[in-house]
Amino acid sequence: MPFHKIMDAVANEEVDAGLIIHESRFTYPSYGLKQLVDLGEWWEEDTGLPFRLAASLPDALSAMT
Repeated sequence: MPFHKIMDAVANEEVDAGLIIHESRFTYPSYGLKQLVDLGEWWEEDTGLPFRLAASLPDALSAMT
């Protein structure tokens, strides 16, 4: 699903949850949505490594090894 359709889909109960990015991180409350988890915060607590906004999964995994 394109990222710009995620919040409407969650708000309209077309899907159970969604991962939002960019400015949606600041505007989701206006859709009546609530945050379940902040993945950047979770990542930093779990790994002790900073969460890079431009990170890719392969980059993140290689940083852990």
